[in-house]
Amino acid sequence: MTAAPLLARFLHVRRNELDRTLQVGGFAIVLGWAMYTAFNATQAIFLAKAGPHAYPLFFIILALAVWPAVALQGVVVRMLGAGRALRLSLALNVLMAVGLYIAYRISESAVVSFTAYVVYSVAFEVVMLQFWVFVSQHFNLLEGKRIFPVVAAASSIGYIFAGLTTTLVALYATELLMFVWAFGAAVSAVMSSTLERQLFRPTFIDDADELVAHEHAVRHRQGVMQILRGAIQYLTSSRLVLALVLLALVLQVTSRVGDYLVALIFVSTTHSNLQALTILIGNAWLASYVVQLAISLFVTPWVLDKLGVKNAIMALPLFTLVGFVAVAINPALATALFLFIVRNGLQTGLDDPAENVLGSALPAQVGPKLNLLLDNLVLPGAAVVSGAGLYIVQQLVPATVELLA
Repeated sequence: MTAAPLLARFLHVRRNELDRTLQVGGFAIVLGWAMYTAFNATQAIFLAKAGPHAYPLFFIILALAVWPAVALQGVVVRMLGAGRALRLSLALNVLMAVGLYIAYRISESAVVSFTAYVVYSVAFEVVMLQFWVFVSQHFNLLEGKRIFPVVAAASSIGYIFAGLTTTLVALYATELLMFVWAFGAAVSAVMSSTLERQLFRPTFIDDADELVAHEHAVRHRQGVMQILRGAIQYLTSSRLVLALVLLALVLQVTSRVGDYLVALIFVSTTHSNLQALTILIGNAWLASYVVQLAISLFVTPWVLDKLGVKNAIMALPLFTLVGFVAVAINPALATALFLFIVRNGLQTGLDDPAENVLGSALPAQVGPKLNLLLDNLVLPGAAVVSGAGLYIVQQLVPATVELLA
């Protein structure tokens, strides 16, 4: 009894929100564990069999595949509701996990590993999007500002467990991690059903809640493309939104190039040995999310309070630049891990919370338009630009690590 107020204070949530926060946080841990375990496996098999040189084509195909998948997900949510749509997606994930395991057993070729990585990546994007749609319906806007950071931290704990699981299971066979994905997806489906029965839909408490609901209603009525055209028109008339969109585009392109650089060094270091590569990727993500948790708990509150949002947002580009310079000077495993861990840890631990704070300071009508632009233009556009640019570099000059860095 006495521990509950202390735990609520530690998590920065209200006492009457604690039970819901812990329930959703537990759900996030299991789902994050399942999805990132599969990510480690499919990425390792992709890099070992198809090689890092296949990344540019992967970036392009993934961007083109995710867009219609997300649009279809929106239709399914409108037809079935957020809860049943999420459970349908998780059930499909169970089938996909078993199907990919069988495909790996039949022929673990470059084509199979490439296709499996695309299939998983699309599934990951859809499931995580549906997860946040499902979660957001159970919290109003003010509750979400307090609770969603805790849920995100719980997801990170799941990712840490995924790193540990990857290292242990890969000692036997990387392909067995597909069954961890299937098991976690099945458990997550059961948990989502239980949560839907126990949680309640909150009432609107201020104009911002009404505005968010209105934006969703307009999007369902007019369609994404029409709303997107309006958002682009708004983009040209707002310097702040334009600056945020350009910053996100540059960071996304840089992130993709960084992934390619790190993959080159990881594969070279492990000599394309699948077991060694899987363990290395699992440990790298494990370290990244340990760093992320430490940053989010101990560094981010101090930086936002003492240095401000602007300086917090500049930390990720600055440290990413340092990582690229380090790799260019000495393209070794140590510098690649520094770039990988610092970039991923800072992005989720400091940059994302800082951008959320900045987003909450924007006028209420700007947020939905900005999110629509980021999800439907910036993220897929950055992937296509990165993939096309890397492909051109591959064709024109030897794509060495030093040159790309």
